[in-house]
Amino acid sequence: MSTYETHIWKNPQLPFIFQQMHLGVHQNFSGANWHENIELLYITSGSGTVWSDGAQIPVRANDLIALYSNCLHDISTDRDLHYYYLVVDRSFCLSNHFDTNRLLFDTVAFHDAELAALFGKLILEYQTAEDSLFRTQAIRALVLSILVRICRTHSHPPDEKEETHLLSCIKQAIGFIRSNIDTPDLS
Repeated sequence: MSTYETHIWKNPQLPFIFQQMHLGVHQNFSGANWHENIELLYITSGSGTVWSDGAQIPVRANDLIALYSNCLHDISTDRDLHYYYLVVDRSFCLSNHFDTNRLLFDTVAFHDAELAALFGKLILEYQTAEDSLFRTQAIRALVLSILVRICRTHSHPPDEKEETHLLSCIKQAIGFIRSNIDTPDLS
């Protein structure tokens, strides 16, 4: 049984997933999921709710959310919601001295002009041609700058947080269903 959601990096030099998403009225992203990587959400328009380890976080335009490693999360909306999400590979974090298993982010939506500007630059850099000079280095530097800013201003030391038994059971159930989805006996 797979514990984590699987992420595939198109370019090993850019171990990130950076995509723009749109959720319509009464739509969820894809159901609750979790993974060992850090995920950052930047809401560009609309409103909705981010679910983070049981906490409900209302979000609206210009909000940022940081989801720590192994956080059970989902996003939904009653209206249109447009956002970018950035998933940063754990190995990239570790190679830059960010231990994702020891980072806890504030479970609130926050406004941060510097982070919004960095996300804006990241969006522009991803829109440049893939063969542009120093594009890869610029993207890596921007992601690193985003991580530094979030860790400095929106994280706190771990309190040796133990996963609740219920949350652990939910993750096991989701993992079992994903692993056995094609089994005819699964009901």
